[in-house]
Amino acid sequence: MKLLRESIINALVHRDCDVAGAKAQLLLTPHSMQIKSPGTPVSPIALEQMKSFRAPMLSRNPQLHYIFSRMKLAAECGLGMATLRTIPESLGLPLPKYSYEAPYLVLKLHGSAEDAVATLDPRLLELLNAEEREGWKFIASRPSITTPDYAKAMDSDRKKAQRQLTNFVNAGLLRREGKERFTHYEPAAR
Repeated sequence: MKLLRESIINALVHRDCDVAGAKAQLLLTPHSMQIKSPGTPVSPIALEQMKSFRAPMLSRNPQLHYIFSRMKLAAECGLGMATLRTIPESLGLPLPKYSYEAPYLVLKLHGSAEDAVATLDPRLLELLNAEEREGWKFIASRPSITTPDYAKAMDSDRKKAQRQLTNFVNAGLLRREGKERFTHYEPAAR
């Protein structure tokens, strides 16, 4: 509940009131919750910073933020991004996913690791075997992963882990970053 509460309050406090007719929204499906907030990330924050939970604290509506703070519904110390990353990690839940669907900044939350698999595009699911679907549950709960980490989590050898990570890259779910022993994998922008 703390994760959902934080997400909804952020959507209200940081919404762009200049987007005519747009309202903050909460959409519930059997496998996800989406919180939609009118507007793009507050300039100069980039969507990539939101996706990596590294966006600095910058309020679009400081007066509204102050009111929520006085009601003890929001803090003005920039802990929101850390909360969105650490709560899911501590509970083994998939990390929230940010996207932009004009005119909304969208935050998608999953209630379980199984939901992270269930919400994949059916065409992507066809590309993954049962073992890789289990692997995706683990990957979805991390901001990035290395081959040794994945091999350990999946109780497999390094070559098999590398093969599966490559399949995730080829399916467009992950992107490879770094080279040689500094290689790690991050969620692909979708």
